[in-house]
Amino acid sequence: MMINERLLAYLVIFMLLLCTVDGVNIQVEKIVDDRDYSVGDDLGIMLNVTNPFDQDVTVRIVDKNILASNGYEVECLERVIPAEQEMSILYDPISLYSAGKFTLDKAEITYNDPDSGKEISVDSDKVNVVVGEGNSSRQGTQQGVTTIYDCDGQKMRSTSFSSSGSSFSFTMNSGGSQATQQQANQQSQEEMQRQQEQQQQQQQQLQNKLQNNQMSQDANVLKQQMQKQFDEQNKMMDQFSKNVAAKQEVQQKHNDLLQQGYNMTGLEVDPTANDTGNFKAQYSLPDGTTAQMTGSLANNTLQNLTVNKFNQTGQNMTEQPKIEKQKPKRDPLLLAITILLLLAALLLYMKKKRRALEAEEEQASKKRFNYRSYCRRLIEKAKKSFENGEQKESYFMISDSVRTFVSHMLGVRTEMTSTAILAALKKHGRFDKKTQDHIRKCLNICGMVEFAKYEPNRKDFDEIVSIAQTLVK
Repeated sequence: MMINERLLAYLVIFMLLLCTVDGVNIQVEKIVDDRDYSVGDDLGIMLNVTNPFDQDVTVRIVDKNILASNGYEVECLERVIPAEQEMSILYDPISLYSAGKFTLDKAEITYNDPDSGKEISVDSDKVNVVVGEGNSSRQGTQQGVTTIYDCDGQKMRSTSFSSSGSSFSFTMNSGGSQATQQQANQQSQEEMQRQQEQQQQQQQQLQNKLQNNQMSQDANVLKQQMQKQFDEQNKMMDQFSKNVAAKQEVQQKHNDLLQQGYNMTGLEVDPTANDTGNFKAQYSLPDGTTAQMTGSLANNTLQNLTVNKFNQTGQNMTEQPKIEKQKPKRDPLLLAITILLLLAALLLYMKKKRRALEAEEEQASKKRFNYRSYCRRLIEKAKKSFENGEQKESYFMISDSVRTFVSHMLGVRTEMTSTAILAALKKHGRFDKKTQDHIRKCLNICGMVEFAKYEPNRKDFDEIVSIAQTLVK
């Protein structure tokens, strides 16, 4: 009898240990939007990281998301996950250049267990992506694989570019080369300061425009609008710079200046589209003589490429075009360094712009958003719209209220699609099965009406209103 009691005690202790250990690991999930992709689309990738511990945990992420010759390789990405919360990490969209079936690698997360102090590694699942034939206008456009390192206070990015007709590789990082920094003169510093002030002014104009158009107190919507415009502008500037760097005439002029002893001290781009806009590169000699290479692209055609030189007194020494039969010698290493300097200056410009945006986002996030009250107001507005004959719009408002409420209940502070919400419901125990079925039914009805697959009617509308009101009460 004593032996049985002892065995029972051991069994209870063992089960308690299992309960203590089980479910305390950080979880990571790689998510892409579940839809059909074609060449010419952009693929958005998100990591959802859940911290079950009662204290903040610093994690290191290793990930690779490459489709054909375009994407990201994350060597190290350090982030702090708040205690008992889920954080969503969004990558920049990946442009799809090739059709086929692709597999995104597992994302690996390493952290120190707060209880045991041991280093723990967890992985996400692999994600399969199918890309169909689509827009072929991107063929021949520069593609690139960007390597990211952001750990221990060091931030570096290196990119290898290629196109359907040719390929070349070079490395770029946010700090630039030491030799270039030492040789940059006072004019470079003034130019970078002017660019920073211009960027801050543009950011302020963007903020004012968004604030004037804001129709509600939803600070989350404001952040999403600002982030979307910022990402689109960065993407346009990045693609425009790639198109400029690919022009042989630009490479030749740049190499000529380097062979004359000039060092590049700055780059300024002003695109209106991916293949249209103006650019200006700054150069200097140790004796104070400066030079500028200016030009423009119109539908990816190089125009008005000139090089102007200025001595210490400010006199213009414009370089006149020379007809030479001898072809210039091209050094691949020199070409790589040239493009490195161009993109390093661009990255510095983008970094300053992102800091300004993050400051605005932090200020906006401080405004508390009462999502329950927001959802209730949206339901009432939908009921009035239905009575006024705006039936399709009323279905969209009900869908928006349900998606907003569920996403905040799941701890996600960014807008989620109906597909993402239905997938998340299966993995979270926040709602019981009956509530999940009601949410799924409501979103499905709204989706069919929104895409003109189903005609609105009073019975169904009253039913989804009842579901939404019961959910957010």
